[in-house]
Formats: sequence, C-alpha cells, structure tokens
Amino acid sequence: MRNFIVTQDLNEIISENLPWEKLFNSTIFVTGAAGILPSYMIGILIFTLAN
Repeated sequence: MRNFIVTQDLNEIISENLPWEKLFNSTIFVTGAAGILPSYMIGILIFTLAN
C-alpha cells in the first residue's frame, strides 16, 4: 500500500495533459533508479499503466 501523499502526487501527475498514450506498447529501459526522483518516475509509469 502506498503512502497517501505519494498516491495524491501520482494522481496529480497522471492527470496532467501529457501524451501518456505514447508510452503504451513500448519498452522502457531504466537504470539507476535508486534515488528519490528516478523511483518516482518509475512509480508514475507503473501507476499510469495500472490506472
């Protein structure tokens, strides 16, 4: 279960008018996602696909 604030952040980010559909059916290769910003980026991608 995600932290409430993180979930709010993710909902706000994915509600932005960005071309999320361009990411569907694509492969994304990520390295070095140990920091807070890269881990948020991965969280956004996962959250977007789940919603």
